[in-house]
Amino acid sequence: MRTMPAAATRTQLATIIAVPPPGSPRPSAKLLLRIYLAIAALLTLAQVVGCASLQGQKANAEDLQATVEAFNSSVRWGDFRTASAMIPDRDQDKFWEDAETFKQNTRIANLEIRTVKIEGLNGRAHIAFTYYRLSDPSFRSLVLHQTWRFDPDRQAWLVEDSQLHRLLP
Repeated sequence: MRTMPAAATRTQLATIIAVPPPGSPRPSAKLLLRIYLAIAALLTLAQVVGCASLQGQKANAEDLQATVEAFNSSVRWGDFRTASAMIPDRDQDKFWEDAETFKQNTRIANLEIRTVKIEGLNGRAHIAFTYYRLSDPSFRSLVLHQTWRFDPDRQAWLVEDSQLHRLLP
C-alpha cells in the first residue's frame, strides 16, 4: 500500500485516490462511485424504457379498439373496401368472396363490441351481432370471437380471423 507524505497536497491526494496501487485487491472510492453511478443510470434507463413500452402498448390497445370498431362498422354498412384494408394480403381473395355473399344475403342490424384484449402483437375481440338474412327476415344473435395481429411492416392491426363467415347462410 502506498504511503502518503505527511504534508500531501490536494493534487497528490487526488492522484493517490484516482490511481490504485498495482495489485491492490480493493477498488478506490472513486471507482466504486463510478460503478454505483453507472448502475443507477442503467436502472433509471430501464425504468424509462419500461414506462415507454407500456405507453406504446396502451397506444396499441387503443389502436386495436379503434381498428376493431372501424372494421366491424364498415362490414355492417357494407363498406367492404374500407374493411378490406384490415385484412392480410393472403386472405383478400377469400374476404371478397365472402363480401359478395354477404351483400346478397345478410344484413347486420346492430353490433356491440364487448371486449378487446391485447397480448403483445396479438389481440382478441368479442363482438355481439344482431343480423338477419334477406331470405328470412327474423333477427338472429351471435357473438363472434375475432383474432387480430399487429403487422410491424404495415404498422397496423389486421384481422386474422373475423369469423364473419358464421353470419352467412
